[in-house]
Amino acid sequence: MIVVQQMRRFGAGFAALALVASSCGGEDITATTEALSTTTPGPSVATSTSVPEVSTTTAAAPTTTTTEAPPPSFALDFRPVLGPGEPVWDSNFLVPGALIDVDGLLHLFYNGHDIQGTSATRAAIGLATSDDGKFFGRVLDEPLFDAAERAWTDAGIVVSSGLILEDGTWALYFHTVSRPFSQRGGVIGRATAERAEGPWIVDPEPLLELGSEGEWDGSGLSHPSVVRAADGSFVMYYDAHIRDEDVNPDRFIGLATSPDGATWTKHDDPATAEAPFAESDPIFGVGAEGEWDALRVQHPSVIETTDGYAMLYMSNHKGAQPGLVWEWGIATSADGMSWERSDGDPFWTTKGVFGFITSSGFIEFKGEWIMLVDAAGSITTP
Repeated sequence: MIVVQQMRRFGAGFAALALVASSCGGEDITATTEALSTTTPGPSVATSTSVPEVSTTTAAAPTTTTTEAPPPSFALDFRPVLGPGEPVWDSNFLVPGALIDVDGLLHLFYNGHDIQGTSATRAAIGLATSDDGKFFGRVLDEPLFDAAERAWTDAGIVVSSGLILEDGTWALYFHTVSRPFSQRGGVIGRATAERAEGPWIVDPEPLLELGSEGEWDGSGLSHPSVVRAADGSFVMYYDAHIRDEDVNPDRFIGLATSPDGATWTKHDDPATAEAPFAESDPIFGVGAEGEWDALRVQHPSVIETTDGYAMLYMSNHKGAQPGLVWEWGIATSADGMSWERSDGDPFWTTKGVFGFITSSGFIEFKGEWIMLVDAAGSITTP
């Protein structure tokens, strides 16, 4: 079963909605999200080798073929998850972040704002917990941290992934933004603490920097998703771009590896010596022309499964009405490097439902796949 939980704006604040999707049948997905067309999946970008070893990818990210995975079927249902806080730091806009399961208690580290629009201030990170993955309660009234003490965090951070290290240290991974709610990323960083409630310490320097000018990741990195490899090392998935324009799709998903979760190396195919893939290479590219994810792939959220790995990812495009249509797809991988799109993606769309999405989180919890997303009519209106 998949549970997709959403934070939606009502009045001056945000409440939360949940979208439940079962792969075991049930109500058809079109009943709550309008018709989703069955599409032929677009390409992934890598041939199969094992993570975390450096693998061979194709030279041109958007053009590699892939094998289609069986199409999942989903039944969807909305329900409340987490409401807005008091009229202080998280009273207006909540963005889901890292999800960490500790002995059946799900910890949600979310990004909170007290105001929307162009006057919004940097996000602060809050903590809520749930024993069922469907209803969350705040642990603290005050935020955990906002990373403002580090100059390199720019105008703010967006936490998207987290885990507990072997020594018991909690680690949260985030990307920076040049302004609140920006869909263009910055650099990727980390904060650590001895316990979930903190105190949290932001690393002195970023974990991953931008690529050089003209490289595929030269303008922004965002939405890191970190998992542990079988050998105990760490693998990070993230999206990056140069211009991220519809006329020239260049927002892809990349991979970096680390022996300790602190020192990272971007995946680089030595066979691609020319820009934009001279320094590093993406491992998942846009779909074929005309497909739902042909303009960009972003916001990877990866979990380990019994068969390897599953990744939820997002794409968006302009719809008939003002604003964007946001859609989610599923890809699977036996080794974490070579990915297969599911036939029938996207499994969910905001068309006719919401007009603005900023982020999502993904975890397997008590036999369910849970994805959290925030949502609103627009960035400034319900």
